[in-house]
Amino acid sequence: MLSSLAFALTARADGQAVVRAFLRIQARTETGVSYRDFGALVGDANLEVKVYEASPEGRAHKEAIDLFRAALLQYVVSSELWSLRFSGGRFSTDTVGAETAFGRLFAEQFPDGSKLAKDGGAKLDYSGVYAIQFMLPFYWREAKELANKAISKM
Repeated sequence: MLSSLAFALTARADGQAVVRAFLRIQARTETGVSYRDFGALVGDANLEVKVYEASPEGRAHKEAIDLFRAALLQYVVSSELWSLRFSGGRFSTDTVGAETAFGRLFAEQFPDGSKLAKDGGAKLDYSGVYAIQFMLPFYWREAKELANKAISKM
């Protein structure tokens, strides 16, 4: 009897941990987060999703798990994009061309992102160059929406 109670409490704690991990990322992206800290936050959230997925509560909430994974994907893509700024050498960049894989993916997923930055988009000018610093919030907002949907399914 005691072991089943402990297991139930652990499952509940796993659910709370995954929620906290995503709320931590949201709070940090809203107030300012360094590239180094961002990767650690995403890694922590990934771990918590795996632990929750293996729990009885997580197995009972497959839709929430799928939404958490979709949110994680947005954070991973944004991390890969952000890494272009810090890759070092001649390939470091603050911009992404519309014709690149990142540019095409971004335009497809976020049509509003194709507006000029001054109009709420991510383009620097009409030549089709996106600023990474303006692209990241689009991914983070999408991840936040997905994570909040996941939380509502728990």
